[in-house]
Amino acid sequence: MIQKKYKTIDQCHQFLQQQNNQANSNENISIPFLQHFNTWRNLETVREFVTSPLMADMARTLLDVPSIKLYQDSLFHKRQNDGPTPWHSDARMAPFDTSHMITFWIPLQNIPSVEEGGSGLMFVDKSHGDFALPFWNRVPKGDVGNGEDYDCKTGKVKYEESREYERLDERYSYGSGNDGVSSYMPMERGDCTVHAGWTLHSANGVKCETDRYALAVTYVDAQAEIREDARMSSGSLGHDEDRKSYEDWINEVRPRTYFEHSLVPII
Repeated sequence: MIQKKYKTIDQCHQFLQQQNNQANSNENISIPFLQHFNTWRNLETVREFVTSPLMADMARTLLDVPSIKLYQDSLFHKRQNDGPTPWHSDARMAPFDTSHMITFWIPLQNIPSVEEGGSGLMFVDKSHGDFALPFWNRVPKGDVGNGEDYDCKTGKVKYEESREYERLDERYSYGSGNDGVSSYMPMERGDCTVHAGWTLHSANGVKCETDRYALAVTYVDAQAEIREDARMSSGSLGHDEDRKSYEDWINEVRPRTYFEHSLVPII
């Protein structure tokens, strides 16, 4: 993700090199990828594609809703020796309160098989329907009785994830050698995978001789409302990793109501 203060390609390259050097100097840090949000705002070819009738019709059909909005696109650059992408769900990083979100993951070059070092997405089967995981596995960060976890500004108890998120392979093991994880590699240019917003997915690190580029396009039900906590600079119930994607418009719309905004277009 390139910050807006960098105006030239050389400045961007210098910034990325600094980030890379900083990560390499700390063995405990493993960068899984570089990410650029919302290329559709600047690239006409991407804009035509992500707002095309083809993509809109597929998203509406798969979500089973009458209308959709383009939430974001993300260009992922996974470099040689970049670390694995950890298990996560896209909806936890978005500001919406909805189950109607979908992402098209489109590789921009051929992806080899897992055995050959492919770094396409891997999915936890049926995880989008596991409501028990986020409901029961959020625990207070400290001693609630002593007030350590009480946020005076929001009046809410602060939580963190339990260790259940560290044993997903066991949680989704269905026996007979099936670990509950699926992948669809190898992939060729023109292929794509599609997953629900709450589907847990990850990717291996790049072990091939070439970097891996992919475009992820995410749509959401046009009726989806944003949460109040999503507008907070800290203390969001979700994950703030994608905040740069929606910070341009999040404070210009009202929570818990239908909204329209040019940066989240209905298509």
